[in-house]
Amino acid sequence: MFESKEIFEPFGCAAVEGGKGSNHGSNICEGPSGELIAVWYGGTAEKHEDVQIWMSKKFPGKDWQKPWVCEKEGKTSKIPEEMEEYEGKNASSEGNPVLYFEKEQKRLHLWWITIYGIGSKRGWSTGFIKYKHSDDLGKTWVLRKDNRPRLLHDFWGVMIKNVPIKLSSGDMILPSMAEWTTYSPIYWKCTASEFKKGCLDSQWKKIQTSGTDCFQPTIVELEPGHVLSLMRSTKEGKFSGVMAQMESSDYGETWGMPFANKYGFPNCNANNAMVKLKNGHLVILFNDSPKERNPLTAALSEDGGKTFKYKKNVEHDVKDVGRFHYPCAIQSSDGRIHVTYSNSPHDNIKWASFTEDWIKK
Repeated sequence: MFESKEIFEPFGCAAVEGGKGSNHGSNICEGPSGELIAVWYGGTAEKHEDVQIWMSKKFPGKDWQKPWVCEKEGKTSKIPEEMEEYEGKNASSEGNPVLYFEKEQKRLHLWWITIYGIGSKRGWSTGFIKYKHSDDLGKTWVLRKDNRPRLLHDFWGVMIKNVPIKLSSGDMILPSMAEWTTYSPIYWKCTASEFKKGCLDSQWKKIQTSGTDCFQPTIVELEPGHVLSLMRSTKEGKFSGVMAQMESSDYGETWGMPFANKYGFPNCNANNAMVKLKNGHLVILFNDSPKERNPLTAALSEDGGKTFKYKKNVEHDVKDVGRFHYPCAIQSSDGRIHVTYSNSPHDNIKWASFTEDWIKK
């Protein structure tokens, strides 16, 4: 009922051959043949100029493939015109890739962050969300005529981390957050007809909220139009130590104010991941601690998010040395739950696969 494995060898995705790397911010989806596709960012250290977006695939019954670079500023895309003052060597870094496989068109979508600046001036608040898609599962990518990816917005300081969802209406919602002047959740909405146009032509509506001191939303649609969002809380903000929660009753068009989550889930200033299963049950992956990114825990709700009766640790270092954090969670076509997450102290990405019954035992 449970399986786990490091996707690559410890420190295996350093930009410099043979060096120790830092790998973080993973994401996962399932392809058309049951293959798992994982992405993350890795290099010398977070925000370092050599950080690239990496990808690996795992086909049924096979091991994870050796990772390869699927995105790097200056190699596969260019600095946007808005940031020309930073053009040149060591001016950017990559981060937080997000995947979505659209089954009807068999199209793989990729969003990620490029952050700009020189040295200490480079940070998440100087980032743009970029967007491209592939019609051959990542072998080639659709870009603009000048070989640049599409920018989702025209002002820096917006970030992503968690997967988009398709609503019962057919529309898409991509969760994101502001990093410029405050920490605040932002949602991007795209109609079904627009989404089919792909990365270059689709129109996305930016939906800002009044929430503060919370970010990195993970979302599910509980009932038609009723969207639940659980969020990371800031270290010193009003939700410090607990997850923040907000909801929408109109398909994500408007959102209520955030509040301390009703489930009593802690948050240690780290990302959470939530997925709605085919049977309507919910699974959330989070660090079950108000201070540390250990343990990494799966919680299961069998009543549509009213309560989470079952909890079980995916990883737990009783010596409190390891850190297991920044999860991404999906359900594959065979019903299994798959999670990727940052695995410390090896500084690599780990994958775990399990069933609902495993959580309940």
